Amino acid sequence: MTFADFYQIEQTRDDDWFDPILLTDTLLFIDPLLISQSTHPLFVDVYDDITSFFSKVFELAARCAVRNDKDLIFRILHKMVLFPEVEELCLGYSRSTKGSGSAKGFAEDIVKAIFNSIDAGLENIDRFENIGLFSTGIGRDRISDITANILKKYFVNYTQSILERHPQISSREFTVKNFEYNFKINRWITKKIVLPINPYNNKGVILCPKIFLNDDSFLSKDSFKDYIWDIKNQDVRDEFSFSIKAEIDKQSIINIAKKHLDWVKAYNTFYTGKNWTEYNLEKDKAGVYLPLKESFKYADANPLKIKDAFDNNSFHEFSIELINYYQHFIENNSGYKLLWNDDGKYKKEEAAQLIFVALIKSFCKANNIDLTKEVNLGRGPVDFRFSQGYENRASIEVKLAKNSHFWNGVKLQLPKYLEVEDIKIGYFIVICYNEDDFKKIENLENECTRVSKEIKREIIPFIVDATNHKPSASKLV
Repeated sequence: MTFADFYQIEQTRDDDWFDPILLTDTLLFIDPLLISQSTHPLFVDVYDDITSFFSKVFELAARCAVRNDKDLIFRILHKMVLFPEVEELCLGYSRSTKGSGSAKGFAEDIVKAIFNSIDAGLENIDRFENIGLFSTGIGRDRISDITANILKKYFVNYTQSILERHPQISSREFTVKNFEYNFKINRWITKKIVLPINPYNNKGVILCPKIFLNDDSFLSKDSFKDYIWDIKNQDVRDEFSFSIKAEIDKQSIINIAKKHLDWVKAYNTFYTGKNWTEYNLEKDKAGVYLPLKESFKYADANPLKIKDAFDNNSFHEFSIELINYYQHFIENNSGYKLLWNDDGKYKKEEAAQLIFVALIKSFCKANNIDLTKEVNLGRGPVDFRFSQGYENRASIEVKLAKNSHFWNGVKLQLPKYLEVEDIKIGYFIVICYNEDDFKKIENLENECTRVSKEIKREIIPFIVDATNHKPSASKLV
């Protein structure tokens, strides 16, 4: 359920805030470039706060006698760039709205990036997003977290202005970490603030204008790579011996940025000189919002009745029942429409996975089943894992038949994960968009049987028909 749905708010033109899904985070990010170009009355010139903050960061970094914890200034610097995920926003990468970022590890990435840029001769960063060019560990999620932390007081003020307009929103006082940074005492200030209540985790909600959201950062490693390949193509080929753009990996981008700060500055000028627009939530081409929103709504209106207690057999039955529920929604309740864009192109694999999460999340919670997303152990990544204790466990892979690595999921990834985690059953869910997809997987059942015998575990395939333009139920005879 979304914030507006829960509090029964009809958003008007004045309600320019993003309507977050309260049960799980939405894979969208705050893009600082959109903030810097904005004329929003509560956010005019606030990007200057970020610039000022990083000017202080660079000053401290330049004063470090040694670059480790033995140096007081280094320790202050490290604490200064501790940017935990702002869980109240319900945005970004997360398995729930509890937040999943490691602030300490993130701080180490930032400090490393700053020293890398200083060693390259950069005394300051005009666009703080450029620190992502000097570290492999800083991407769109981290840039969003930095922005949200430094500008948190502005987002809080914005949220409180919404509370004033909508008195039906329940609110109370919450402890807000990293409310603002105090440069006099060199520490982040924690403050008690009145915020709306998220009824699903009893925590606060901070709202964000829709115009600041993006599915990626406009200034990023990828956009820098695109820029140098298009504008500096011959130089890149001659100096770094790349024959195709795909050869330029994250470490190569760092090497190029360190050697050519002039390219970084030219890139900034080029990109910041354009007028950028926010992510289109109505079209949602990446499939990161509408599939979640509509699937949660369907699950609320069509609850499953499931037993309270499980043994090995009933846990297996529970898992299959949830997958059948997902399959039924896609095939028979117009769920397939959430996997297609208006231009007739299908959405990415992530949309199919997000629908799965949204449909079954509440049923798992009601039955004390842990649903873990994006597990990575050993060499075998899987999309989800069901678990209730050690004995009752199952892994689930959701793949598009169109995925170029489709058969690796059956033959390598899922089997390897089952072996590493000592799980007896894996479910392999395949999404088919057209007849070619169905032809591609004609041998799927046989392959699952073969692999199951080989690894002495059971892999059960499910084929989901997501073809577009299905006939309505009234036309079926």
